[in-house]
Amino acid sequence: MTPDWHDLIQRHLAGACTQEECELLQTTLMKEEAVARLYLQYANLEVALEAQANSTQSLREILLQEPAGNSSGSTTRRFFGGNFGRWAAAALFLVFAAAAFRQFRAGREPRIAEVVESQSAQWASCSLPTEQGSLLSKGTLRLNEGIARIRFAQGAEVTLEGPSEVAVEAPNVCRLIRGSLVAHVPPAARGFTVQTPSATLIDHGTDFGVSTDSAGHASVHVMQGEVELLHANGAPPLRLTTRQMASITPEKVLPQIPFHPEPRRPETADPARIFTSEITTRTGRGEAAYVSEPRTANNQSSTVLLLKHCLEQGYGRKVLLRFDLSALPKIPDATRARLTLNLDPSGYGYASQGDDARIAVYAVTRDESDTWSADALSWSTQPAFDPSAGKVNTSEAVRVGEFTVPRGVQTGVFVVEDPRLLQQIQTDSNRLLTLILVRENPITVEGGLVLGIAGNRHPTLSPPRLSVY
Repeated sequence: MTPDWHDLIQRHLAGACTQEECELLQTTLMKEEAVARLYLQYANLEVALEAQANSTQSLREILLQEPAGNSSGSTTRRFFGGNFGRWAAAALFLVFAAAAFRQFRAGREPRIAEVVESQSAQWASCSLPTEQGSLLSKGTLRLNEGIARIRFAQGAEVTLEGPSEVAVEAPNVCRLIRGSLVAHVPPAARGFTVQTPSATLIDHGTDFGVSTDSAGHASVHVMQGEVELLHANGAPPLRLTTRQMASITPEKVLPQIPFHPEPRRPETADPARIFTSEITTRTGRGEAAYVSEPRTANNQSSTVLLLKHCLEQGYGRKVLLRFDLSALPKIPDATRARLTLNLDPSGYGYASQGDDARIAVYAVTRDESDTWSADALSWSTQPAFDPSAGKVNTSEAVRVGEFTVPRGVQTGVFVVEDPRLLQQIQTDSNRLLTLILVRENPITVEGGLVLGIAGNRHPTLSPPRLSVY
């Protein structure tokens, strides 16, 4: 399908093209005289409009006007004449000079936001700078992974969670195209607005979270304060107050739903599959499961192992892994043991709510506790049971390692390599090793993230893996 060259050229001059679109434009400029001329006309008009900031006409409207008494077109046409080679060379030069042109223009645009901080951030192609401390004008930010905090000119702060895409629109307005964000709005920024594909959220002094996909399915969770929710269908506004939630479809706002500290978010795409040939929890008598406190009945998963520890009781989860050590080849001189885990978004809670997650790994020492069944497990019948979500009974289990998941991270490979793990493998008498994972530091704020670890039924990621070297 032929691109809309008017739209593509304007977005290129604004720095909003993808890499593929830029390459297409450069190739076409060397082949198509009409496109080369159009590019030069837009570039000239950009400069003209820059000098007339109060102009109300769009570039396209001005471009399509035929100057009186000029049958041959614009002054640009008169300057370059009919020589296509000169048109193409000039247009292509402007393509490579576009970055400098945008810098010139950006220096005169109002700064409406700032990148305050980022953690574990991996950015995609953006039309705005992403370095910490960068001042932002209008444009788009695309965050693949991690979190980034943006402060708007009127004081509202938005924490963007990857993978997400947000458009910075005005000193008190942003547009969440896809993904999740958490907003903190002080009194001075009351009225801060977040637009989604299907609805608009207007703050009335609050902390809230919102998640959406590009099709318009979204969820809103008010941690504190009040939010006004306006659907694109023109229905009367819905007011949400502290600890209230709502779900949005492209057609309507669904009836208000009760508060839940682990709000369900739109599904995210699975990362690339990772293959392994080493012993996993699917090997032999291996198994992978998690146990949950009673209040988590509505937030479960058959593909990822859920892990959480928060101050509010009833939402804790622990992960249990069983490895069939009889399937491991005997390595008498082994010096290392490694546990490898693949994280995957659980879809519950917000990654920016809370601190780094400190995960401890324990090995069960009572052989009779290794015969547990995933289907029969419960919170109170788990091996080495301790009622705290962040502890195990250390008379029946020993610590064999730990790792930290940085704040904002929901995907990636995490490894535990510890001499204590190797010792436990080498001394295990019944050749069944049960490991228990707990989050030691509790989440102290509302809406905290439930960590997800790929389990035995995950469709794309390998299950927990144990290696001895």
